[in-house]
Amino acid sequence: EQELATSPTKKAGGRGPGAGNGNGAGGDQEEELELEPLPEGTLTRNLGLDLIVVVTKTDYMTELEKDYDYKDEHFDFIQQAVRKFCLQYGASLFYTSVKEDKNCDLLYKYLVHRIYHFPFKTPALVVEKDAVFIPAGWDNDKKIAILYENMHSIRPDQYYTDVIARPMVGIGRKQQASREIEVVAEEEQQFLGRQQVFLQQGLPAAGTSPGMPAGVQKTPDRKVLGSPGVQGSPKKMDVTPGKPLGANTSEGVLANFFNSLLSKKTGGGMGSPGTPGLPQGARPGASPQPDDYKAAVRSDAAAELDRLTRNQKKSLASPNSSLEGHSASDC
Repeated sequence: EQELATSPTKKAGGRGPGAGNGNGAGGDQEEELELEPLPEGTLTRNLGLDLIVVVTKTDYMTELEKDYDYKDEHFDFIQQAVRKFCLQYGASLFYTSVKEDKNCDLLYKYLVHRIYHFPFKTPALVVEKDAVFIPAGWDNDKKIAILYENMHSIRPDQYYTDVIARPMVGIGRKQQASREIEVVAEEEQQFLGRQQVFLQQGLPAAGTSPGMPAGVQKTPDRKVLGSPGVQGSPKKMDVTPGKPLGANTSEGVLANFFNSLLSKKTGGGMGSPGTPGLPQGARPGASPQPDDYKAAVRSDAAAELDRLTRNQKKSLASPNSSLEGHSASDC
């Protein structure tokens, strides 16, 4: 009876050195001997750390199927390769997707479980290809071999990059749509130095036409120019009621008058080619126009202004006369 009380508890089967001689050390040796050896390929690289492999953005699998013609056997090949890697290091495996909210909360609970030893009772998940969860110590080669059944044109022992090629940038529709050409701006000092070389050589600076003076840019909106920064007269004049349509031809007379005034103020040399204020064939920088031509332009402008004034007075007087006629008829 004393021997049975001091001996360690018998294991299943009633065998063990401690059962016959009462030696406690023999029980510890029995427990170590009864541990099963690890399967081949399991924990071959033991780092002594808890490792977790997380495969993110699993919602992109649908894009890979559309743009790169991926099939289920390709995803099974990727999964078996990653599971074999995790098996060597004793790591856990998570497939997560923030966009689809898959396994994100489960990953947090598992981290808390491994760090603070909180309870965790979720089993392994291998049904959904985009939400896989394999805890450490659960996987083995036999369970991984189940994926080989769907691989018809791929062998599991093939080299990884021979089966899964790295996608080239710009092949898929999404990459082509979002790709933009990068434009690099020229350095400011380099641009100014290049302009200085043009100015020292007496050549026009880059971006300007050779026939235009400095500071004047030829644009379609500035067709009537008298001097830099001064716009010409407007093309369209307001038509007053009762004015004949032929009165719109006075634009040329008034334009010549104003252009002559502008050319007088600026010395007559800053007008642009084709300006109505310059004679046919005249160039900018030429001698001032003859006095007879200027006097004729002034007289024509004065006559045109008088005619416009008379027409305006007539148009204002005509309603009054019509009202007087109506009142007389009423009487």
